[in-house]
Amino acid sequence: MHNVQYKLYINKRVLAQVLWTALLCYSVTSCNYTTYKTLPKTKRTELFDRANTQRTEGGIPSLILSDALCETAESRAKAISGSSEPTIAPLQRLVNSGVYARFALEADIITPTAEEAYTELFSNPLHAGILQHNGVTHIGFGLWVSGGKAHLVVDLARIVEPVDTTQTANSLLEQINRNRARIGVAPLKQEPKLSNAATSLIDRFRQSTQDSEALVAEAKAEISKKNIALGKITIAFQTAGTLDELELPERTSAPNAEFVGISVAQGNYESQDAGAIVMALILATPQQTATSQQDRKLPPPKAMPSGHKTNTNASLEEQAWLATLVGNHKKAAALFEKAYRRTKEARFLYECARAYARNDERQKALEKMKQFAAICPDDQKQSADEMVKKLQKGESIFDSSKAALSSVEAKRFFILGQKLFTDGQWEGAIDAFSQAYAYSPHPDLIYNMGLAHLKNGDVGEALDFFQEYQRQVPEAQNAEQAKQLFHMGVELYNVGQYEAAAKRFTMAYSALPIEEILYNLALCHEAMNDTNEALRIFQELADKTTDPARKKEYKKMIKNLKP
Repeated sequence: MHNVQYKLYINKRVLAQVLWTALLCYSVTSCNYTTYKTLPKTKRTELFDRANTQRTEGGIPSLILSDALCETAESRAKAISGSSEPTIAPLQRLVNSGVYARFALEADIITPTAEEAYTELFSNPLHAGILQHNGVTHIGFGLWVSGGKAHLVVDLARIVEPVDTTQTANSLLEQINRNRARIGVAPLKQEPKLSNAATSLIDRFRQSTQDSEALVAEAKAEISKKNIALGKITIAFQTAGTLDELELPERTSAPNAEFVGISVAQGNYESQDAGAIVMALILATPQQTATSQQDRKLPPPKAMPSGHKTNTNASLEEQAWLATLVGNHKKAAALFEKAYRRTKEARFLYECARAYARNDERQKALEKMKQFAAICPDDQKQSADEMVKKLQKGESIFDSSKAALSSVEAKRFFILGQKLFTDGQWEGAIDAFSQAYAYSPHPDLIYNMGLAHLKNGDVGEALDFFQEYQRQVPEAQNAEQAKQLFHMGVELYNVGQYEAAAKRFTMAYSALPIEEILYNLALCHEAMNDTNEALRIFQELADKTTDPARKKEYKKMIKNLKP
């Protein structure tokens, strides 16, 4: 009996050993056929630390461990463990996953075991080189073990960090109101309906392939349908690669603006960098606009030394083009001929000949064109001779090409706009300059439209045009551009847009460094309560000028500014 019990005990021990061995073998074997959805955190940290150690030794900035990249790497590892994974570029794969990546690299390693994959990652020169790439900022690791193989994926990317869009919108509004406070105008009030419209505009931008101008037009139409009880509505829409690239429209400081709606979003948008920032800003005036601009007792800005006053009467050339515009070609020919006699400029003979041709006076046109061909510059002689031959044959001398017609039409509307501007007919001038711009988009026409809007009391619209002019003419290249910027600055200063005026004076000074511009720039800084900068500029003027009267004036300004 005792022997039987002993044998049974022995058998139980053997059985336990057998079962334990079997379980151990099953566990080890099953490791090659069991999937692991994530790397152990300790192993991920270990790989991350090792990668950064190598980068530090090579003098390369350390990487940031990204949860998002760990997710994309794990998803990729799982996908390539199958046989149907399509080939896709790493950057496109990350962007499709919603990662804000501007540049991406990928390391794929397939080995029998996970430990061999870890070793391969750092021992293989190709993978080691990817880990030390200087163009990436973030890294993520993913592992999938299946079918007896371990699939390790490392995603590296240059990532734009997500931003708090709500906080960004609030910060932009605070900045707008700080700018308004500097020039003495009331802060903008948030209007929920406008904010909702701004958000809706961005949502359409996400889902649409239309350009921003078409989307803005749709948003304006949508707002008008909602019968929002406000005055004029204007919309600014902007995309930027980063927050630092966002620029607030200058018109946000317009005194007649009172209500605002603002929305900011970040995403991977078509035709934009991944992680681009989108801002939609809607401004509105009250139905009965009243400016809140405070009266400030500031000296008037200085004018150009030459005066540079606008002529009250149109020149002979302007009168001739106005006659052409209304179809009085006989009068136009007479005016062009008179302009030639007065100036001896050959181009007036050319225009005179064309005016006669428009009036079907071919013989007179031929006579004037021959005179032009005889005295015109060498580079125009061939063209002049060809026109003479056409007139002799009774053919038209007018180029019917779209480009040539556009040039003529642009000139006509430009001269008409100048005439209307001089007569104080601001709205008509705006229309004429707009027509000219449609035929020939030149920055000078943008400047003219901005000035006409300003004269008409549309400060916000004027700021839009001036900002576009500044975009197209980032700095004055010649004295004429500097004069335009100078006069733009004077007009903005006179309506209390001191910051906008300061930008124009700064741009003008780069090409035309005269005292008047610096003086006006100092006045702008004084108006914005930037006393230190105003003092610095007035002191510079006082030190440089050799005119005793001016030196006395500048020192008086300094004395008044000092506490």
